[in-house]
Amino acid sequence: MIRNSTTMFVLGSAAVALVTAGIADARADQARPAAAPAPSCAVGDAAAPRTLADVFDRLRGSARADAVAGEVAAASALESQAASRPNPEIALELEDFAGSGSYSGFGESQTTLSVSQRIEVGGRRAQRMEVAARETGAEKARGSQETLRAEVAAKQAFVALIAARERRAISARGEVLAREVLGDARRRVEGGAGSVADVERASIAAATATLAVSGAERAVVVASQRLAGLWGGRGPDASCIAGELAHPRERAAPPEPAGDAGASPAVAIAEAEVAVRRAEVAKAKADSFPDLAVAAGVRHLAGPDDVSLVTGLNVEVPLFDRNAGNVRAAEQHLFAAQARARMVRDEAAGRLVRVREAVEAARERAAMLRTQAIPSAERAFTTLARAWRDGAASSLEVLDARRALIALRLEHVEALVEFHGSLASLEGSLGVVPARLEYTAPDAPPAPERAED
Repeated sequence: MIRNSTTMFVLGSAAVALVTAGIADARADQARPAAAPAPSCAVGDAAAPRTLADVFDRLRGSARADAVAGEVAAASALESQAASRPNPEIALELEDFAGSGSYSGFGESQTTLSVSQRIEVGGRRAQRMEVAARETGAEKARGSQETLRAEVAAKQAFVALIAARERRAISARGEVLAREVLGDARRRVEGGAGSVADVERASIAAATATLAVSGAERAVVVASQRLAGLWGGRGPDASCIAGELAHPRERAAPPEPAGDAGASPAVAIAEAEVAVRRAEVAKAKADSFPDLAVAAGVRHLAGPDDVSLVTGLNVEVPLFDRNAGNVRAAEQHLFAAQARARMVRDEAAGRLVRVREAVEAARERAAMLRTQAIPSAERAFTTLARAWRDGAASSLEVLDARRALIALRLEHVEALVEFHGSLASLEGSLGVVPARLEYTAPDAPPAPERAED
């Protein structure tokens, strides 16, 4: 009996000490200053990007855009160069001097000054210009693809930043719920209706929720830096970005395909390469024709001190080299380019199917979470919290319900990120990336949740 009394005294003392410490922790929690807010947008900073359209504008002034513009400008310069005609040549000849007899000096010398001009025949200049024009078109197609890639990356980074902020808000709400459960557990112990184990479990859950909020804060910083880095900025440059992930439009039936693989930038590049190779075949055939060189000049005979005119015509004889090898090589390059174009078109068509499926799967997942899973989890948490208050449920059940609710809300955000990210990839594959997000209406601000409700 003495031993049992001693044991009960020790346990009672431990419970009183734990409750006292819990009250002190609760007071400390109330006195603890709020976490430092994330960098906010300065009111007077009108130049800072705020929308996705603003982000696209920043991309147009980035180093990536400058590189694309430089390559296109270089191709245009080569196209202008291809239109140039051959330069004329001036020749000065001195004959019949420094010999023997009457030719020992310059008395019988002949001096000829002539101008010659090479004339391109067989359409060589026109075909050269065609090749250069096609290469400029191919470079523009590659530049368009690079621009689309940048816009897709920017749209996905924009979505990632908005999602990081929403995760931070969800984590903060989860921390509030966890601390309310902890407060309830401490009050139950004070009233003699709870156990020390309940307080320990609730304390662990609150600490875990606080860590989740810290991680969410760091994720916002990283997402801001990733977005701003696309135009060469820093994380604070994205502090004015505003927006929220909204519900995508629900579709009762699978959508009709919008566009086809022919609009894909990769297909456009492949077809431009085919056009270049086709022009190169025509140029190789034109190069098989020999050029003409016409010369005309004046000759001065020092002996009689007379002047005469001279003229000449130079034609290459295609006896050994008829450019046949270059023609065959150009034809094989054309054949390979056509095969690659077919391959790229097939791959683009398959990718469009996969991306469309990913878009619709994410759309359905987000709708199911929003309309079914999350409301059910909210009702379960409210019911278990009420039952726990009445002594009909355990703290484990309440904490598990809270974790499930927060996890489902975070999963809903992930589904929206997947939807908007896949949709951006689809838009990039179709050649147009709108500077806006597809949505119907954003989530309404949730009512404050308490474990006592």
